[in-house]
Amino acid sequence: MKIFFGDNLKLPVALAILIAVLAAALYLPALNFDFLNIDDEVYVKNNPLVQSGLTLQSVASAFKNPYLNYWIPLTWVSFMADISLFGPAPWGFHLTNVILHIAVCLLLYLFLFRATSSPWLSFFAAALFMAHPARVESVAWITSRKDLLSSFFLLLCLHGYFFRRDGNNLWPLAFSMAMMTAGLMSKPILVVTPLILLLVDFWPLGRFSQKGAKVALWAEKLPFFLLAAAFSIATLRLQGTSIVPTASLSVFDRAAYAATTLFHYLKSSFWPVSLTLSDRESVELLGPPAAWAVLALFALLLGLTCRSRNSSPHTFTGWWWFVAALLPVSGFLQVGLNSYADRFTYIPHMGLSIALVFGADSLSKRLGGGEKWPRAAMALVLAILAFLTGSYIGKWKDSRTLALYLKENGNGYFLQKLSQSSTADSYLKEGDYSAAIREYEAAISQNVMDDALWRNMGIALGESGRLDEAIRALERAVSIRPQDPENHFSLAVGYLRSGLAQAGIAELEKALSLDPIHLKSLKTLGYAQKNAGQTTLAMRCFVKYLEVSPDQVEILGELAMLQAQSGQIDGALANFGKLLEISPQNPVYNFNAALAFEQKGDSASAEKHYLKTLKINPSDLPALFNYGLLLEKQGRKAEAATQFRKFLEISPLSQTAAEALKRLGDN
Repeated sequence: MKIFFGDNLKLPVALAILIAVLAAALYLPALNFDFLNIDDEVYVKNNPLVQSGLTLQSVASAFKNPYLNYWIPLTWVSFMADISLFGPAPWGFHLTNVILHIAVCLLLYLFLFRATSSPWLSFFAAALFMAHPARVESVAWITSRKDLLSSFFLLLCLHGYFFRRDGNNLWPLAFSMAMMTAGLMSKPILVVTPLILLLVDFWPLGRFSQKGAKVALWAEKLPFFLLAAAFSIATLRLQGTSIVPTASLSVFDRAAYAATTLFHYLKSSFWPVSLTLSDRESVELLGPPAAWAVLALFALLLGLTCRSRNSSPHTFTGWWWFVAALLPVSGFLQVGLNSYADRFTYIPHMGLSIALVFGADSLSKRLGGGEKWPRAAMALVLAILAFLTGSYIGKWKDSRTLALYLKENGNGYFLQKLSQSSTADSYLKEGDYSAAIREYEAAISQNVMDDALWRNMGIALGESGRLDEAIRALERAVSIRPQDPENHFSLAVGYLRSGLAQAGIAELEKALSLDPIHLKSLKTLGYAQKNAGQTTLAMRCFVKYLEVSPDQVEILGELAMLQAQSGQIDGALANFGKLLEISPQNPVYNFNAALAFEQKGDSASAEKHYLKTLKINPSDLPALFNYGLLLEKQGRKAEAATQFRKFLEISPLSQTAAEALKRLGDN
């Protein structure tokens, strides 16, 4: 513990424990929360990659394939670990989110304490960050795991970098690079890491004060900048379909978006009440005077902190940390549904907390106020933030509760998706398709461009037998959002149910071109190709499916059967062996294994599995007949005749068994 706290352990350890206790008290109620029907179902609940749990194959697939237009393999691995440790219930995912948030707050506190030797100021900076109501969106929403995980690795990166302050050892730099890489594989927001490292070089590490340090420090960050550039390019390519084209927004539009976004972040930071979810379409942009005023205010604050950087280095570092970390989500580049979101302040608020706490303490000392009053004020602010967070977190309990809250405090896409579709979705799950269709139609009348509503209505229409209408609704979903593999999959199912096999196969291929591990599409395409007589293509789909989810017995059985039918006996036997390891008393697996062994010429193994099949089910007619044929081939006529007679006892009208007995001379 001395590596973190030094020789005087009592107070800093007590403050670390206090941070953990306060965070647990605020956020552990989230363990009783449900999945939300905004992204949680796609990310976790209905995500086959995650639901397969933590296996070598699922981990390899997470690293190999982008999913949902993101390459965030460590986030997917963390969700898989939750499934393996806690099962599929939501509480386990919420528990991990809470633990990660506590860990981030402790790491922030420890870094500040190690760098400044000020336990109280480090405590208040970490505690204010921890208790701010904007943290609720990151902690209580399972989908926001990537914010927590990437921040966890960012703080580990800073701790490793701390050891670089007094020397030229390469291992701290290598460790920090590794942690930055891990953070980028959790969420690409960590492209801002090199800027944050330069800021902590200035304060609290004080490395810029060393003679000739500026060039060396910038050169030292070159690998970090290159890593950030590589991930930025990859992310922009993956997110290409979600980016608003540059030509569609004027320079002023982008400036207005940025001003509106920055104003929201300032407002929610200092007046965190009535926090809500907002989508890009429903955001009311600031007009020209207000937009330019906000941008001018930010420029002024940046200028003032630069001018006072020597007298108030902590304010300079904290404010620039806040602004630098907001750059990727500032609104200049429009990506996804959100113009701004409270979860986007997770890393920026670390810097803002540093600026406010250390700046207030410094100002008080310069004015002769000492330490007592600013710390009392910080304690009061902490109590207020904790109260607001405790009041707000319950709004995230489930989709219905959040929808009611948004109805009072927000508008736009998320409100409609939560409140309008939740009732229809519940009818769909209950099988009341008429009611579901009625609710979807009402929801669509309010938001005609919501592809999910069209898709789900198409599913409900299909289940109620109205296939032509279902296809029209599903085609509308695809036309609205062609980059969503789920839309193509649903349309494919509609085509296949209507007998349009080739059209269905084409849509499944489109879904897989967007998401190569969309397991529902792989499975359905495999069956469609099997039914079309395209055995080789079907097997490829099943093999790909099993690479991601190797324990799916149904797919493993289909693959083994196709392999046996196409003469790939060794592959078939290997897969039948896996099936029998899973379910050794399954008569179907034993019977098919017997057929495969017989086809290979291994009569002894074939007989073993025929006998096991008949032990499990003595009335299994295919096993009786085929075992009789095997015995006949071996010249064991009496034993063969016994099997055929047993067959006729169960099915006395069978001409095939009667002819077999006649052939054996047993009338």
